[in-house]
Amino acid sequence: MNTVLRPASEGYAKSSGEERLSEIAEFFREHGVRAEVLTESEPDSRGGHIGVIDEEKILGVLRIRPCRLFEIAKIAEASELEVMKVLSRLIEEKKIVAEQTKKGVFYRVPPSG
Repeated sequence: MNTVLRPASEGYAKSSGEERLSEIAEFFREHGVRAEVLTESEPDSRGGHIGVIDEEKILGVLRIRPCRLFEIAKIAEASELEVMKVLSRLIEEKKIVAEQTKKGVFYRVPPSG
């Protein structure tokens, strides 16, 4: 679970606090649904497995919503360094763009992409 941190598509979207998200996650867990709260803090530096990064999986997520590097690394189950190499290439190929916001750099697929 997460809340609005990235640039929201809808103006009415508001951010929920981490405490509220934890309460909601606990509700789901009590009812047998696996739930995890994604926080603003970066995940541990273990990285992920070493292997081929699924570029289409990354592009698929970025078509739906902008993400920061650590979120993409978690999705790709890879280290941030390895993911950054892929993101740099995708930017060079104009498949994605990087957008600097108050909350950090978000990567997304441009509307025409």
